[in-house]
Amino acid sequence: MMTYYKEEPPKELNPQFKEYDRIIGLQNKENKTWRIIALASLSFLFLSLLLLLYAIKLPKTIPMVITVSEYGEAKYVGNVSKMSYSNMKIPDIAIQYQIKRFVTNMNTITSDAQVMRQNIRDCYNMLSGDAGLKLSNILKNDNPFDKFGDIKQSILLESILQLSPQSYQVDYIQSKITMTGVVTDRTRYRGIISIALLEPPEDKKIENPLGIYISDFDFTKVNTLTQGDK
Repeated sequence: MMTYYKEEPPKELNPQFKEYDRIIGLQNKENKTWRIIALASLSFLFLSLLLLLYAIKLPKTIPMVITVSEYGEAKYVGNVSKMSYSNMKIPDIAIQYQIKRFVTNMNTITSDAQVMRQNIRDCYNMLSGDAGLKLSNILKNDNPFDKFGDIKQSILLESILQLSPQSYQVDYIQSKITMTGVVTDRTRYRGIISIALLEPPEDKKIENPLGIYISDFDFTKVNTLTQGDK
């Protein structure tokens, strides 16, 4: 004979256990979220390290900043990359300015010896190769400081003509003036100047930032001007 028992409804869980289950579930979900965030952060960090290593291995370049005024004067502002000089296009006005400065500084005699010495130093900073030795021989045979205090000498540039990509013709008038301001001699000269575009040494980049060098020069007398000549 079989015995039947009456099925009793399931007992409700203690509310404290229900709250515990809810808190544990939320904590597990939160832990999962943080694990995802941590994995994403590690992946981003690893990718950043790879990009940093790639950037370190890239060729280094140094920015170059050189300004050229409307008159052609060049001024060195910042560091210059060694690779930039071969790609740099030098404006013709800057080359002409360098020629004018060389001719003027080389032939001017002022009443200030310090200015004259600075002019000569500037001339040497523009010369390359044997041109520096050539200038030294000229100054040895015709030392401008021997005339210092007796006369002044000024230069009037008339024209600069480009003869070839590397050479220019410059015409100028050289005037000798007494210390009282009387012009005693005016002579026209013509010069042929050869130009070389080179990268200047690191310690010369301020003096010659564009690397415009005079590789050779020659000056010849054209004629002596009378008082009424222009």
